[in-house]
Amino acid sequence: MALSCLLLLKQLIAFLKRRQEKRSVRLFLWMGGVHLLLLPFVYLAMHHSIAITEEEILVSPFWDTDQKRYSWKAVDFLELGYEYDEGAYYGYYELYLADGQNWDLWSDEPFKLMFIDHLAAAKQIEKEYWSRPHVSELSSWANNSNYSEAELSTLFEVGRE
Repeated sequence: MALSCLLLLKQLIAFLKRRQEKRSVRLFLWMGGVHLLLLPFVYLAMHHSIAITEEEILVSPFWDTDQKRYSWKAVDFLELGYEYDEGAYYGYYELYLADGQNWDLWSDEPFKLMFIDHLAAAKQIEKEYWSRPHVSELSSWANNSNYSEAELSTLFEVGRE
């Protein structure tokens, strides 16, 4: 966005230097119009987030301008899973809320999923599994990520059956 603003500024300077040309006026208006059309989407994308604390879950959906607050009591259950894509493993939680909403939380950073797992256990929220890695996949995942095998084993309860 900064680069496109810089290019727009460059066009403005060129426009001011040669005011008499109709082509430069059309180009400037077109460039400015594109920026004005994209500005709301940039705002919405910057405010799209999920924040999890020990007390509540704050969700800012892409198409809303306000935050939704959920207590942990509003969480019906959690679903944990993983995916292997393009040579990398990714873990995720999906929160299913009592009002029918659900939110995905993807992370390749262990402390985020472990934090959610710890809070869910402390709040006694049911945890289900969409997919679990096989025991043989844990070392490969651990070697190519920030997770340790012990963290992955604990998180997915692998090897406890």
